[in-house]
Amino acid sequence: MTTLISAPRGLAAVLAIAATALSGCGFESSFNKSWGTKFHDECVRGFAGQGGSSADAERFCTCVVNGLMPLSVADKMSLKPTSPKVQEVTNACLAQMQSPANSARTTVNGVVGAPANTAAPGE
Repeated sequence: MTTLISAPRGLAAVLAIAATALSGCGFESSFNKSWGTKFHDECVRGFAGQGGSSADAERFCTCVVNGLMPLSVADKMSLKPTSPKVQEVTNACLAQMQSPANSARTTVNGVVGAPANTAAPGE
């Protein structure tokens, strides 16, 4: 049975740090780029800190950043880990990592490999 770690407990800190550190950016594109990078990096650290593999952390955090990126700058700045949008994206990313389409692509300890929408080489 595949066991994945739940969303990082540090998500609250990630959201707060990213919003605070980047709130002074003047341009939306600059903010979004900085926010995405900062959020991703903090998410990976939090995920790995809970014992998740670096590959799973990368997949999960990239998925979450991509899911939240369409939000406005104001919405990103006010995100809380308990907000419906964060929960929706987090749950969707965890479900994607656990989907049967991923079961053929596993890594060490049976943890899911490539995201469902990514074909393996040669497919």
